[in-house]
Amino acid sequence: MKLQLTVLALACLIASSATAQDVYLNEVVVEDSAEMVELYNPNQTPLDVGDRKIVGGLGEYEIPDGTTIPALSYLTITIMPPGNIFENVGDEISIADSNSGEVYDQVRFGHAGGAPIPHTGGTVSLCRATDAATDPPLYDETGYSDADFWTLDLTSTFGAANDAPPPALGSTVTLNEFNPGPPNMVEFYNPSVLAVDVDIDNWFLTDGIGEVFLNGTVPSGGVLVLNLPTQIEATQHVYLFDDQGVRVDQIGFFEGPAFPPDLCLVRCPDGAGPYDGHDWLTSGGGETLLILECTLGDLNTTNPECNPTAVEERSWGRIRMMAR
Repeated sequence: MKLQLTVLALACLIASSATAQDVYLNEVVVEDSAEMVELYNPNQTPLDVGDRKIVGGLGEYEIPDGTTIPALSYLTITIMPPGNIFENVGDEISIADSNSGEVYDQVRFGHAGGAPIPHTGGTVSLCRATDAATDPPLYDETGYSDADFWTLDLTSTFGAANDAPPPALGSTVTLNEFNPGPPNMVEFYNPSVLAVDVDIDNWFLTDGIGEVFLNGTVPSGGVLVLNLPTQIEATQHVYLFDDQGVRVDQIGFFEGPAFPPDLCLVRCPDGAGPYDGHDWLTSGGGETLLILECTLGDLNTTNPECNPTAVEERSWGRIRMMAR
């Protein structure tokens, strides 16, 4: 009996130790002028993270010895000097063991994964939605989706619970067609299954560099074309948010084909997914995302070439969308 109790106690100790290793990445800022990481300790006891490091595409930051996160609390780490750890337009950010390299949690954003790029704006952050305190899944190579658990917060909440709403990708109006211009237009599509016109006043579009707020109504089963009222440069990504800050669609163009200015990037059929893409292939490039003659203002399916046609792939640089 004594041996059995000893084995049971050892098993409990191992289980407790494994649980104590859990630590969340919860919020990050990746600008050259400010690199910040928020960690969350989901355990009922304080957690020593002095043997951990923050890893980005440009380098690593060793968390100082003796750094402890209180139970069920947040820790904000300001990386100094900034600009040395994270790639702004896309990166893989991890918290890992300093010695073994074991990854405890991770997020991929921009061209590296489905989470959106936190664009310039000082207070804009990339954060978990919902907050880590709600016990969402930790990073998992077998099925973790950055697009589903991470989003943007226009007013960062370092040191407190994240309040940004979770993404609802593909749930409503979608991006449908782009013209790099001039005349630099973007078309939005309202699937007929919604059966209502959708007002997109105060929705916003961001490309990971800046943001532009939208206005207008997308009719049920129809499209709305807008000239952007301010300049943004869609280098490799476009993210669409509704007026509540819910991310509802995104398209990535990274490593896509050349894009002549007299043609358009179109979804075929209208509004077709995927809605969580971060590069050309994951966005349906060559299958549901094609480069064709423009049909701005009309459904894309009015173009007889709107079908899954293979497209030769090569580097293409950037789309430039500029308001007129």
